Amino acid sequence: MPKNLKKFKDGGTGLSIEAFVAEPANYFFTQMTEAELPSLLERFKEPLYQGIPAIKNNRIINVSRENWNYGPYLVDKAVDDLISQMKNLQL
Repeated sequence: MPKNLKKFKDGGTGLSIEAFVAEPANYFFTQMTEAELPSLLERFKEPLYQGIPAIKNNRIINVSRENWNYGPYLVDKAVDDLISQMKNLQL
């Protein structure tokens, strides 16, 4: 993990757009609801984001926080969803 991003490893909301694009990632993981995700995907169409390999190669993995954060059964479902999405990526 890049040193300047370690402070965000446990979450947080202080990551600027400049910091995000300065450390291009091969995969982008998020926990958005199905209602929130389309606006993020629309934003990622902007040229600023197209240089990020994860976005350019459509390696955006979303496991809805509605599943992830509520008990062991739903965590298992979230992990299954995550694995399924990873398998569907063109590597």
